Amino acid sequence: MPLQNGIFFALEVVTILNYLQVCDNPLQDIPLTGVLRSPLVGCTTQELAVLRERTSEGDVYDSVLNFLKEYEGQERTLYQQITWFYSPLMKCVILRCTLLSMS
Repeated sequence: MPLQNGIFFALEVVTILNYLQVCDNPLQDIPLTGVLRSPLVGCTTQELAVLRERTSEGDVYDSVLNFLKEYEGQERTLYQQITWFYSPLMKCVILRCTLLSMS
């Protein structure tokens, strides 16, 4: 079986690996964009462009934070999608930092 057809190239596995990378360091643009675009969050290419047009400088994570701040509490589908993803992500990041400080 060729390597590119292996289990590590399945969409589900790539998404989970990207999510774990983002939990480790949310400033990584490629894994974060992969998770945002995946079925887990479900952002379209146009929605990703909306995120970046507000904050064209900096990383994708800065764009996400600025978008959440700008549209806080609004009934907007993209805002709800990202909030659904962002809240558990921050819990993972805090847990990681806590565990690292204990070791």
